Amino acid sequence: MPQQTNPVGLKSPPRSYVLDDSWIKPFQRAIPTWDGFDPWSETPIPFTYAASLTPWPILGFDLPQSGLIHGEQRFRYGIAMHVGMQITVVQEVTGFKVRGQTAFVTLTTRGTTNEGNLVFESESLILSPRVEEESSDAERN
Repeated sequence: MPQQTNPVGLKSPPRSYVLDDSWIKPFQRAIPTWDGFDPWSETPIPFTYAASLTPWPILGFDLPQSGLIHGEQRFRYGIAMHVGMQITVVQEVTGFKVRGQTAFVTLTTRGTTNEGNLVFESESLILSPRVEEESSDAERN
């Protein structure tokens, strides 16, 4: 992770998805209780599908590819997802603390419609073992 005095507030560029049935079918196959889903019906897409809508990386803030520990995660859901809906996803560093050689990073990911309606919001606490020595024992919020 690059040395950074306070990454809180850094955001990924927006990334938009149009929910297409070709994306949803593989997800459907992984959920046996979702058999028989007709993507063009009024049946909403399960909210857990939101986890597959990933944002672009946050420029200037890189987490290592290995050694991360997922601490906890919270989800909040707004309106239901349907095939054909466009969702824009943005991720933001909303918390950052360093204890010893470990960084505790809170990442908040939001998905909204073109009209600004919340589709989902997730908050993840990530523990990263790679922190520069000079950051040791510092706390940043």
